[in-house]
Amino acid sequence: MHLRMICCKGLLGPVLVAILVAACAGWADSTSPVSPTQASRSRIAPLTTDTIASCPVTLPNDKRPTPDPGIRWPPTRRGIGNENATLFTGVGPIVFTPNGAGVRNPDGSLGIKHAWYRTIRGDVVIAGHRLDAPAPPLPVVVLRGPEDGYGETGFHTGGLLFPSEGCWEVTGSVGIESLTFVALVVSLNFDTPLFRSWPAGELEWMGADVSGFPTTIRQTYASPSGGSFKVQTTLGPSQFLPNPETSPISLVVRGSPGLCVHGGADEQGRWQPDLDAAYLEWTAADMTYRIDHVRLGLSCLDLLHVAGSYFLPG
Repeated sequence: MHLRMICCKGLLGPVLVAILVAACAGWADSTSPVSPTQASRSRIAPLTTDTIASCPVTLPNDKRPTPDPGIRWPPTRRGIGNENATLFTGVGPIVFTPNGAGVRNPDGSLGIKHAWYRTIRGDVVIAGHRLDAPAPPLPVVVLRGPEDGYGETGFHTGGLLFPSEGCWEVTGSVGIESLTFVALVVSLNFDTPLFRSWPAGELEWMGADVSGFPTTIRQTYASPSGGSFKVQTTLGPSQFLPNPETSPISLVVRGSPGLCVHGGADEQGRWQPDLDAAYLEWTAADMTYRIDHVRLGLSCLDLLHVAGSYFLPG
């Protein structure tokens, strides 16, 4: 299992996620629910692009617990907390890939560890249901703190087992306190790349755009200075048409053809070759990969260094 919720200086860059705050390796444990039966899944509707467009996904808010010296929480700026600041968790698309984080079961159910943080004692009871189509409910999970090897308060992970893809509402409760979020649960048939080299400085994962389902996913990372870095993975040939005003540079990324363009469009959509921006796109096997930056001071050679370090999980 692999997962990156925060991208910092180091050997590996971020990777597609079962995105959210699953910070522990391994799936099966005392908090992992049992998979639904095949019979209960026989009439489950598939995920559609209309669902992705209409799902009322929960956005981050500014609520967070008092800093814990042992745990960085939230792991990214993609966190939420309830009104009374007693329960906290992460939000964002929960994305499964063939060799990515979590488990894709033969019956179509999808399991992943998800992190919570609570400031009050008591079991955390987690339940959920699909909003966009009929489906079995999320099997109830109970996080018992010390019995699970965690403290009576603070950080705690537990397994979530979604019976299917879709738009899911999940609620965690401790006594009368609760916290609810809505997230897209998506399963893709391709992996996204990891990178042994990464742009200098700290970049933080800001979210994944799955509007191109089922063939494209785009992940965005931000720097404290306001710059951004994006990684796009597409199953099939490129769908991007270069601006006719650009002057693409032909490059080779580990034996595969690629193009790099320096510059970008301004707020009026006019191409500005001197903007602090660039993108590099290359194809390999049946996949197209694209990395781009804005305001990170990277050249095409810098992007080539990053791209040349890519590999696929598995």
